[in-house]
Amino acid sequence: MYTLPSRYCLSDELADDAWRLFGGITPGWQRVQRICDYVHDSIKWQSGASSPLTTAMDVYRSCTGVCRDFAQLAIS
Repeated sequence: MYTLPSRYCLSDELADDAWRLFGGITPGWQRVQRICDYVHDSIKWQSGASSPLTTAMDVYRSCTGVCRDFAQLAIS
């Protein structure tokens, strides 16, 4: 129930890439840390890069976002 897609966290659209990137990592803290590291290293913070309608998939594709976008992508 907690992994269902939402308006901003499109887990269904990101699932294949997420499994490809992180599926081989032991579930738990190690996986969470690798996801956070990936988002931190892959997304550039840029003021005005997103709007209230920007989704995690948009951020993943553009590799830019603001604070909320980092959180939404990691959660997704």
